[in-house]
Amino acid sequence: MEELWEPAAQGPDFPVVWRGYDRRQVDEYVRNLTTGGTTGPRPGGPPPLFDVVFRGYDRRAVERYINGFGR
Repeated sequence: MEELWEPAAQGPDFPVVWRGYDRRQVDEYVRNLTTGGTTGPRPGGPPPLFDVVFRGYDRRAVERYINGFGR
């Protein structure tokens, strides 16, 4: 099923860990940040809430990227 999913084309290459943030949710959020989309939470606002799943993106790497975005 994973082969049907495409990661964010312009997003960073986050490490995948045993338990981490849902990759689809993070990719959608990062795609929104990098393309200037108007939906979803933005930096400076409340932090995004991603589901924690098996084989997800490293939470620390994602949070570091989001907190440093646009600085």
